[in-house]
Amino acid sequence: MIVKDWLAIWNEVKHDGLWKKADWTVKAEADTAFSPARLRARLLELSPWEGVAIYIKNVRDGVGLPTPFMLFSSKAVETLLSDDENCASNVERRKGESFYLSTCLDASGAGYMLDEGLIDDRRSGEEHTWDLTDTSACSGEGVIAYRPFQQAAPWLECSQKAEEAAAKLADQAEPAVDDQAELRDRL
Repeated sequence: MIVKDWLAIWNEVKHDGLWKKADWTVKAEADTAFSPARLRARLLELSPWEGVAIYIKNVRDGVGLPTPFMLFSSKAVETLLSDDENCASNVERRKGESFYLSTCLDASGAGYMLDEGLIDDRRSGEEHTWDLTDTSACSGEGVIAYRPFQQAAPWLECSQKAEEAAAKLADQAEPAVDDQAELRDRL
């Protein structure tokens, strides 16, 4: 099995060009389950400006860009991929993908929005829950992504629970159909 450097993967993203077909790009690690429906709803809540280079941070301190689940506007991806030469020569890669990407975006004038409910990472926080098959948190409100689920069955179960919970929330909130359809088309 060939393991690729994260910068090489971003280079593939650049040459593939698929990111150009959506207003937002999600970078999720394989052990991260997330709810596209919750993501759409959260973007409606955040109301980021269209056509602006912006990314979502999940904590106030430090880099704030969670490696397991990253969210970038199309303009932010364009900014990252077009400014790679400056970043490649001026930003320390050994500090990791989060540091590199947020530093490059910040230096190029991109903005960010803070969403502290973006990810439930069982490897961090006060609880340090290490039962990597426990999907009970996946049906809670507010969180977009959950990790780590390193086995297929819990990952699928978590994804399903998150989508079912998102559907219940959508039924309760009954957001404007036009807004929801417009955002779904943009993602």
